[in-house]
Amino acid sequence: MSRAKPTKTRLSGDRRRAEIVDAAEAVFGRKGFDATRMNDIAEASGVATGLLYKHFPSKDELFAAVIERQAENLATRITAAVSAASNPVDAAMDVWFSVLERPEFHTVDPGGHPGYAELRDRFAAIVTDALRAVYPSATEDRLRLAAAAVVGAAEAAGEAWRAQPGTLSRTEASELAATFVVGGLTALD
Repeated sequence: MSRAKPTKTRLSGDRRRAEIVDAAEAVFGRKGFDATRMNDIAEASGVATGLLYKHFPSKDELFAAVIERQAENLATRITAAVSAASNPVDAAMDVWFSVLERPEFHTVDPGGHPGYAELRDRFAAIVTDALRAVYPSATEDRLRLAAAAVVGAAEAAGEAWRAQPGTLSRTEASELAATFVVGGLTALD
């Protein structure tokens, strides 16, 4: 008596790409860009390497898809939090620190892939827009520079907090970073 092979459910191209990006996000988050191989991602996503390359011809293109997804999610969450908050800096920092709790989310990588700069630029654009609403008389140059300072402080404080788990809660850490940033933003008045 022969056994019938189990049949796999065929996924749409978009759904398969999404599953590959899910797996890539976890693998890149665990290993970093430089140490990750396409074979690692193919194995994690349960697809053949050839199918992986059909969807993403290079590791750079796949990594760009991961960064794009992270940037979109971050932009959506921060924009919603800032627009609903009485204190936009506190709201943005809280979202930022909640995102950093995810081990697959990184803003820095030993390989220094340019995708990280894109992620920081997107964050800075959101912060610039939020600051423009609070400080309407500030010049664009001052707003952009202040936003870069906010992003830099958030990134450095967030990575330092993540490297020392258990020392401060997420809320304590985000509030401390926000207090620091708000003190510096008085220069825009």
